[in-house]
Amino acid sequence: MISMAFSDDRTPRGPSLEFTFKSLGPIDEGVLSLNQLTVVTGKNNTGKTYLTYALYGFLSRWRDYVVPPRIQIPRLLNEGEVEVSWDKLVADRTEALNQGASNYIEELSNVLAADERRFASTSLTVTLSHVDAPPMEIEATLVFGGRQLATITKAPDSSIATITLVDPKRRPFTQTMERQIRGVLQGLLFGNMIPDTYIASTERTGAVAFKSELNLSKSRLLEVAIEQRANVKLDPAQLLQKLAQSGYPRPVRDNVDFINQLDNVVRQTSKLSEDRFDIIDMFRDLIGGDYKLDRNGELTFVPSNFRPRTKPLRMGESSSAVRSLVFLRFYLLNLAKPGDLLMVDEPELNLHPSNQRKLARLISALCNYGIKVFVTTHSDYLLRELNTLVQIHGLGEVGKAVSSKYGYQPEEGLDANIVSIHVLECVKRKRGAKQSIAIRLAHIDPRRGVDSTTFDETINEMNNIQSELFMAQRAVEPT
Repeated sequence: MISMAFSDDRTPRGPSLEFTFKSLGPIDEGVLSLNQLTVVTGKNNTGKTYLTYALYGFLSRWRDYVVPPRIQIPRLLNEGEVEVSWDKLVADRTEALNQGASNYIEELSNVLAADERRFASTSLTVTLSHVDAPPMEIEATLVFGGRQLATITKAPDSSIATITLVDPKRRPFTQTMERQIRGVLQGLLFGNMIPDTYIASTERTGAVAFKSELNLSKSRLLEVAIEQRANVKLDPAQLLQKLAQSGYPRPVRDNVDFINQLDNVVRQTSKLSEDRFDIIDMFRDLIGGDYKLDRNGELTFVPSNFRPRTKPLRMGESSSAVRSLVFLRFYLLNLAKPGDLLMVDEPELNLHPSNQRKLARLISALCNYGIKVFVTTHSDYLLRELNTLVQIHGLGEVGKAVSSKYGYQPEEGLDANIVSIHVLECVKRKRGAKQSIAIRLAHIDPRRGVDSTTFDETINEMNNIQSELFMAQRAVEPT
């Protein structure tokens, strides 16, 4: 049990973390600012998915890589109490975070399911920006196997945190104590800045369509069993390593696991659905119905216009749009809470332009509720609608008057300060040099919106072609 008192409010104020990547796939170098709403766009094969999956891999498993400074466990076990400098732990957060980022890069090939030689020069640096301060007051109890092991306390006006054994006569194992203290310190030092992270990958539609057939862990076990049967001897360490490997990137594996565990997911109720069921209704309006999971674990879809006695549609009978939004629906209804990070790779998949606009408004509502949203997109409709929401907010009363005319809700406006739009674009090099991709942070004016989008050149060319064809048509038609 952990009780903490924080010194400041935790309302969104702009980018919280900045990630500097070097030599990541086609991306030569670039900085990504994680904001309340983070958008990544660019042409095909510029590294959007690489960037998204690499970021997710770190944020979703950061506790495996970021290790707080070691505490004097032997002294604690011998004397029953030890004091640590809380100020020094806080001061060393950035160093610990970047050491964790280095540890993570060593496993990046497994996260992205790619040849490790591709990442020989890859690096990741994390910078703290507008991050909430660690707690001023701490009362934490370490529990293992249902038994209290120790307490961690810190007074509001003290720079010292004290770790005390609950029962000095019953000394736990050194590794057990170190693991428990490490977990608590990770939460205290970093948990308030690194969000719980969820992702909907571009392969999510297939994960839903083949739910009953897909089980990656079983597939990997079968492969290893076949190798063993072929007299390929593996020691235990090699066996564990092979089971950990996969031909699929980690986000895809996690999405498959999520779909296969829906019967457990639906037993939970999200904070979002308790606080703002109107946002859930926004999603149902977007998708035009709702999903059902029967007792046998079969997932079906019930359109809003269905007659009462009509059987629900199985996923194989449903549209690709319905399948692409399964993850989002169950996340919103069963897991979502303020402070989360929701990552969606190409959320516009299979959606009509009118529904892409609805999706942008849903994203805005989630951001204003307190959920961070990260999206990659090729959709001009999605970006333009987000741009409209920024202008509605930035123009104040004038914006409200226009927005009410077109049916926007007051809470849908987006503060430009909490939006970051990154454009992946080619960097011009000397003739014969290898093409390189850079990350450009687009300027956002509160009243004018985004200065430009990656789609303007294509749209302008199409408009010019249509204009010339129109003029040519008038020239050949009889007067």
